[in-house]
Amino acid sequence: MGCRKNNFTAYCAYDSDLGSPFPKEMRVIYNNILNRCTLVRLCPVLVALLTLMMASLPTMAMATTLKELQIGIKTMSFMFNPPSERTEVAILYDPQIVESLADSRNIQNWVGKEAVLPNIELVPVPLDVGRLDNAAAFRVVIVTSGLEHHFDNILNYTRRNASLSITSDVNCVRDAKCVVGINATPTLNVFINQTAANACHIIFLSGFRMMVKEF
Repeated sequence: MGCRKNNFTAYCAYDSDLGSPFPKEMRVIYNNILNRCTLVRLCPVLVALLTLMMASLPTMAMATTLKELQIGIKTMSFMFNPPSERTEVAILYDPQIVESLADSRNIQNWVGKEAVLPNIELVPVPLDVGRLDNAAAFRVVIVTSGLEHHFDNILNYTRRNASLSITSDVNCVRDAKCVVGINATPTLNVFINQTAANACHIIFLSGFRMMVKEF
């Protein structure tokens, strides 16, 4: 059975090959109901209601993959005035959110080792998202998963410090709270939000903007 997709959510809880954002348990329940529906006259109505319910649920944040981080780091080189030599990269996380904390640890292990830029030393610096008001300025920040309740504070920080924000949470980019978003599931897509970029005084080379999707 097919399903409707857009750039952000595959509205198909039962097709795990399409990178469904819904938990496995929910997909199993959905599949079981669909299988039993085949002999029920009201199946089309039930399927429609179930699909509507699943589509209305909030998208679950997914952990940042190494591929997404590597592509995100490379976008720095397409800035009009890119970082040079030694650059500290802030990793925004919430220690009270398990997925954010785990994501930050993975990112910290990858930045400067497996996610690199030629001739630039990248130094990862964990930064508690709850302490942004008094935090030092960073030219580049990576936003971990699970921080949707902090999007406004993140934008205020990056706007104040003219920081490039990079994330695998495309919702942050769609909502104009982050500048660059990378999603590698099911296919690789790079997004930028021009409104957020303008607010943070981030200018990309024209060639780069031709290669990405803009909001």
